[in-house]
Amino acid sequence: MKIKTIAVCFALGLCGLATFAATPEKADGKTKKDVIKASEAIIKAVKPSLVIVQYYLKYDKGQEPVVGGYRCGECNRFHGTDAGSFVKEERPLEVPGYLVAPDRVISADPLIASRFLETIKVKFGDAEVKAGIATYFTEQQSLELKLESPLKSATPLALDPEVKAPFFNVTYAFDQGFWQVSVTPFERGKVVYLADIDLTVCVVQPNSLIVAENGKLAALSMNGTLPTDNSWRNPPTKLPQMSAEAMKVALDKLDKDINQGIFRVKLHFRSPKLDKTIMPEYGQEEKEQIETEYNTIGILFDTNKFLVLADLKPRVTARLESIQTFVPGNAEPLPAVFNCSLKDYGVLIAEFKTPAALKKITLSPKNNLKDVGNLLLKVKYDLAGDQLVKYFEHSWIADFGVGWRGMLMPMIPGDDKGAFLFNQKNELVALPMIRRAKATMEKSFSSPGPQLIQSCYMQKVLADLKNNIDIGNVPVPEAEEGRLAWLGIEAQPLNNELAKANNVSELTQNGQEGILITCVYPDSPAAKAGLKPGDILLRMFVEGDSAPINLKMDDPSMRRPFPWAYLDQIPEQYYERIPTPWQSAENNINNLLTNLGFGKKISIKCFIDGKVVSKDFIVEKAPEHYEIAEKYKNDNLGLTVRNITYEARRYFQMKDDAPGVIVAKIKPGSKASVSGIKPFEIITQVNDVPVNNVSDFKKQIKDQPELRLNVKRMSESRIVKMSAQLEPNNKNFGPRNDDTAANVND
Repeated sequence: MKIKTIAVCFALGLCGLATFAATPEKADGKTKKDVIKASEAIIKAVKPSLVIVQYYLKYDKGQEPVVGGYRCGECNRFHGTDAGSFVKEERPLEVPGYLVAPDRVISADPLIASRFLETIKVKFGDAEVKAGIATYFTEQQSLELKLESPLKSATPLALDPEVKAPFFNVTYAFDQGFWQVSVTPFERGKVVYLADIDLTVCVVQPNSLIVAENGKLAALSMNGTLPTDNSWRNPPTKLPQMSAEAMKVALDKLDKDINQGIFRVKLHFRSPKLDKTIMPEYGQEEKEQIETEYNTIGILFDTNKFLVLADLKPRVTARLESIQTFVPGNAEPLPAVFNCSLKDYGVLIAEFKTPAALKKITLSPKNNLKDVGNLLLKVKYDLAGDQLVKYFEHSWIADFGVGWRGMLMPMIPGDDKGAFLFNQKNELVALPMIRRAKATMEKSFSSPGPQLIQSCYMQKVLADLKNNIDIGNVPVPEAEEGRLAWLGIEAQPLNNELAKANNVSELTQNGQEGILITCVYPDSPAAKAGLKPGDILLRMFVEGDSAPINLKMDDPSMRRPFPWAYLDQIPEQYYERIPTPWQSAENNINNLLTNLGFGKKISIKCFIDGKVVSKDFIVEKAPEHYEIAEKYKNDNLGLTVRNITYEARRYFQMKDDAPGVIVAKIKPGSKASVSGIKPFEIITQVNDVPVNNVSDFKKQIKDQPELRLNVKRMSESRIVKMSAQLEPNNKNFGPRNDDTAANVND
């Protein structure tokens, strides 16, 4: 009968600890006592060769140390990644090691960047010596350390590749306060066939010794897998490896090869058109990134084109004015122009205005499944102000996770933020990218930030750009940057009672979803599709996105009512806090459509006359809305006016040809404020001449010493008179005139 499981554990330097699984009193002719005795003999034989490798860490430039950790032979997990605590607690990160020569130790590689490493020491009992990295094993996730001097009382492992079975696994680990030696029968019974790469391996204990009954070493198992034949019985000297000197040469060569292929990119944006008189709706999220400069990373993948790692929404990309690149070796920034945005990744593609003789980055064309556990070169980029700082390290892919569309996502031990992985041919294996959230995920999706994406996937995207670009995520002229998409409706959310009354409780989660149309604008997409007040919008399907978007509407009951009755009582310093009287065109439906992009095909399930029907649309631009309407600011009067747009006209029930401009802002203490003009009143005439827009208003007040304004507040009208003469002694208003004050942002 075969021995199924026997584990013997001892704590070095302390009393022996032994644990056993339930085993027959006799198996294969051996009793439990025989097995324990054999295990004790193995422990006695290997004990003088088991050492503790101590890594003393430090902070660098104020940054907390980061390590990859090591795969434990006991639990098969990575340990030691909480690196900052080791410095704070004034203790080293300790890793088990195996003495293989008087001055050589093999241990798991904890992947500590050199900038975080103070020193390495190897300890055996009370003896302790300094050490340095001599060799990197390229397929074993382990290191060979060279000791400054031999360890007192320690004995190198006796390696004998010719020893015969049976074999045992010996692991050395810190657990429950003890450094423990564990002995288990070595079995290669778990054979795994990796179908995708046509490879068969045996799964064994990682970070362990494989020894015979006499304690002599047959081999080391550091990465947890062995070949199915006997080729695993190799001494450490025959394992694939790279010396520390060779590693330095490889990293220096990588630095030269990619020096001009990965660089800092600065994006310049126009200031967003934010009007301070427009108060955000209750619960409304910030819509725009407000920076006018944004530093990120560019990757040259073609002779003249490069990826720009920037996850920008369409309303931000719309404001993009220029692109600068800062390539090492070039004294001046190289200008570039926008080419396109990728629809599935947070990436823009740009190209240099004039061809630049730079060495591009070669993208690895293959899937890296076969490279799991193999040594890779890692470059970590940090953006520090206007500087792109890079750190060269080594790493490996520990395993893969399954991501979007079944993509295999490389998982590396430790910190992968800003990490670029290269193979030993200096081909880019994986790079950090953000997956763009689909419209169905906008509110529920919390982006994990950049994730490592295999370069082979990006290569396929670049080879088929036509089907991978976002046509709606592009820079636009300033006059167009705030344009919204629309259906052309005004609506209200459902609730439980409305859902019952309209017989759509089952279709709308008892009124938690769904939009009840209250108004349809003439000649709008909704009007052309035959929608009418009383129809209910249920859910939207977007071309290229399989999941539906359950439609909801901003709750108008959460908006603060406009204080028309108390407008004269509001102190002028609070004018900027007054919300617009009408529902903003920037509601969640129009914003959703805008983020989808103009020209996108959508289908909406609607409940019309007791039936669920589908209506097809192409996302269209809305007419100009109030928030981006043309405005004119006159500092002399302390007054800003805007054109009256479609949603304001509906609120005031004004015909399309009715004259007027709307008061957008009043400066406290100004002539306009003193004369009694209030926000959101309508000026219909200047000196008895109708004004249809801000251009008419500007023309009519020019060079006029006195102004007679027809002002309308809802259904009531009045005449307001004021002096329009410049006041040279007033530093706030003079000496600017109407022309120089025109079109100045508030």
